Order: sequence, then structure tokens, then C-alpha cells
Amino acid sequence: MTEDIDNQEFDHTNSERAGVVDYFGFSRTEKFMLSDGIQYFEIKKLNEGERSAYQNETNRDVRVEKRTGDAKLRVQPGTERHALIRRAVVGWNLFRGGERFDFSEASLGFVLAEFPPEIIDDLDRAIRKLNPWLMGDMTVEDIDREIESLKEQRAELLDREEGKGSS
Repeated sequence: MTEDIDNQEFDHTNSERAGVVDYFGFSRTEKFMLSDGIQYFEIKKLNEGERSAYQNETNRDVRVEKRTGDAKLRVQPGTERHALIRRAVVGWNLFRGGERFDFSEASLGFVLAEFPPEIIDDLDRAIRKLNPWLMGDMTVEDIDREIESLKEQRAELLDREEGKGSS
């Protein structure tokens, strides 16, 4: 929808005018809690600039062989997952050896290398949920893996609940 700006009347001194939405600086962060209920990651919803930078960083190469017509698509899911986490994690409350583990770019790299894969997978899912535009990048195979993962998580949870109920 476009309108002639010259014909609009807007009191720039009253930015809290009813119905006016501020689309700038929509920063939104959430806590991704770990199972102990104490430690967490702070994750954010990416803005357009961050989205563009992430997409440029994870651009996939497609090569088509003229002679045969075969296409090769280079996909590195680990690289994409880590690039997304590096953009979306803005802080944390983590402890290592009983001491607070300070947040920095270098320490985030250490966490990505040393943390259990299940936690990193859950963190990735939480970031994608907070940034719905990322779901468009999923393939049918990715969705099928998510479904299987959820089925496994459900079975584990039911087993734990049964164990609690029988004690």
C-alpha cells in the first residue's frame, strides 16, 4: 500500500500516537533454559540485517555440469547450524567446573564444540521457532528428522514419567 507522503499529516513530536507502530529496533530476546532450571542461553529474534548476513554466510553453491546436466548442491548443515547459533545467542548463564562461564565469541565457539549435541539441537530448534522465516529453509527430510526426534523425546518423557509414578 502506498500513499502520497506530502498529503499525510503526522505530529512527529508525539511518537506515541494511537495506531502508529515503531518497526525499528524490535529487539526481542528469550531464555532457552537448560534442564537444571538454572543455566540458560539468551537467544534473539533476528532483524532483517542479521537475517541477510546469515543467509549470505550460509549461501549454498550449486554447480551444474553442462555435459551431463547433473547438479551438485553443497550443503553443510553443521556450518549452517553454528552460523545461526552464533548470530542468535547474545548471552548466557552457564557454569563450568562450578564457576561462571563468561560469554564471548570465543567461549561460544568452545560451547559449540564441547556441548552435548542434543542440547545444541534443542537450542537450534528454539532459535528457529523464534525466527519463523527459517522454517522455509527446511526440506521434507529435515521435517521428517524433526518428527522422529519429537517421537523419541515423547517416548523418553513417557518412560521418565512412568518411573516417577511407580516409585
